[in-house]
Amino acid sequence: IDRALETAEMLRELHPEWSFSHEVLIEVYGVRGQYEEGLRVLAEFREDFGLSTTRYNALLGWVCARTGAAANARKALKQLTVSVEEEDDGPWLAWAKARINMALGEDQAALPWLEKSGSWILGGPFKGIAHDPLWDPLRSNPRFQQLLEGMKLPEDSIRSLIPG
Repeated sequence: IDRALETAEMLRELHPEWSFSHEVLIEVYGVRGQYEEGLRVLAEFREDFGLSTTRYNALLGWVCARTGAAANARKALKQLTVSVEEEDDGPWLAWAKARINMALGEDQAALPWLEKSGSWILGGPFKGIAHDPLWDPLRSNPRFQQLLEGMKLPEDSIRSLIPG
């Protein structure tokens, strides 16, 4: 994880104009449990890129949940009141809500949001849920297994990810 931090910092230093470089650094700080650092980068990201309130709250909720600030995470999650069906970024928003729930240890609350994010996780860049340990509590859940199968990963890859 130290190497991930070095790489994320280097990426942001080399390409400060890429919003992705800031998001990666926020993600790494969240995984490392570094609340203050994650919030600092998130504030810079919001100021430099004019981050929408929805996207800001999604990232804030995740960082707070990953770093143990559960009350703040739940507050940010509550702010994500935009209807998934009405929002252009609806599938992404549903995925973001699922991720915050998972980081809070609320895996059963996460699953419906993960299902609503279908087009995002099934066709988007986040096929990493198949390998991300954040989702491990759901691996034995048949609904999660169906989501993985819908991702059309290689057959032996799916088998290795589903217990039993």
